[in-house]
Amino acid sequence: RIEGPMKTLYLIRHAIAAEHGADYPSDEARPLTDEGIERFRRQVSGLRVLDVAPEVILTSPLLRCRQTAQLLVDGLAGAVPLQTAEALRPGAHPADVLEGLGAHCRAGAIALVGHEPSMGHLAATLIEVALGFIVGAGLALVVGYALARSAVVERLLSPYLVAAQATPILALAP
Repeated sequence: RIEGPMKTLYLIRHAIAAEHGADYPSDEARPLTDEGIERFRRQVSGLRVLDVAPEVILTSPLLRCRQTAQLLVDGLAGAVPLQTAEALRPGAHPADVLEGLGAHCRAGAIALVGHEPSMGHLAATLIEVALGFIVGAGLALVVGYALARSAVVERLLSPYLVAAQATPILALAP
């Protein structure tokens, strides 16, 4: 086991659940359908072949997610701790989910079982963060190299760099 920051995050939407209606008036009590259970079991067997091995599984407290997470635990090799996370409820904000991951930052791999569109929003936020970091780091390398090698570039960019350092930073997230 490698100690250190989390390296892998698995985002899993719950398996097919019963429709909201007369049989299940409460969204929180909707169980998985037989088809949903069977299809997810097949998917978990594929994950097992790929050696997917989360160290912890966090799930929404709603029944369909808890059932999906339990199928994941049952289908993977080894005993994986399963925990309920309120931040994975429907409509969860990506920042709340990421904050909740802080307690598990030493885990090498974490699986999150949640709902759409929240899981999609979380994936988009993570991709945007990664791309922003890559673009920012790339630009910093190019500008830093240009500043170190050219006095003309240094004279041209210095006022803008000073202004950029003096400007408050504001970040907006979905």
